[in-house]
Amino acid sequence: MTPDLDQAPFGERRRRFADAVGDGLAVIPGAREVLRNGDVAWEFRQDSDFFFLTGFEEPDAVAVINPSHAKERYVLFVRPRDREREIWTGRRAGVEGAVADYGADAAYPIDELDRRLREYILDRPSLVYRLGNPAFDGRITRLLAEGRAARTRGQVTPAAIEDPGPILHEMRLRRSPGELARQRRACEISREAHAEAMRYARPGQYEYQVQAALEFVFRAHGAPTAGGWRTATCC
Repeated sequence: MTPDLDQAPFGERRRRFADAVGDGLAVIPGAREVLRNGDVAWEFRQDSDFFFLTGFEEPDAVAVINPSHAKERYVLFVRPRDREREIWTGRRAGVEGAVADYGADAAYPIDELDRRLREYILDRPSLVYRLGNPAFDGRITRLLAEGRAARTRGQVTPAAIEDPGPILHEMRLRRSPGELARQRRACEISREAHAEAMRYARPGQYEYQVQAALEFVFRAHGAPTAGGWRTATCC
């Protein structure tokens, strides 16, 4: 979780994105957790566009931007709290945290996504979604097929899919002062890490030893998990 991040910039980005979406409906999936073997997952990295709009770093989440909705203009679908699993994988925000900490107008368990989307697409002329994820693409295709059937009954549903990339990537070209400050800090840490790797390197060493020196500096300036108290079992 990263609720300590200032949520104001994310809210401003969503406002600008919603203005571009207009009367349409935008569906922005986050990255999924990928298992390496058994129940051990690869290190997770959030989808960049999803994070840019939400600041939410948990896997298996979906953001819906619905500017014309009376109450639920920004909705997060997230994994629900699970006390036993959180012992091993870390605390989840859950639906309550998605609203309280991440500014969502509403939040629902990820299992409710399909049902809610069927409601959201009604009276929406366009669907803003990036194709390229086969599993999720199938979900969107089925949704549009159901929409075609609804149009025969006189209801308005999306007739086409629009890529959010041109909107989001144009927004991401222009950095705020806060973003620039973080990028400069990241450059400073990278410089320090590479300098430490050069100081540490000696003839006869293995590459993984130099890598360890480099990554120590990166982690020392912002490791996502520390092995103590609530996170002692999820390192």
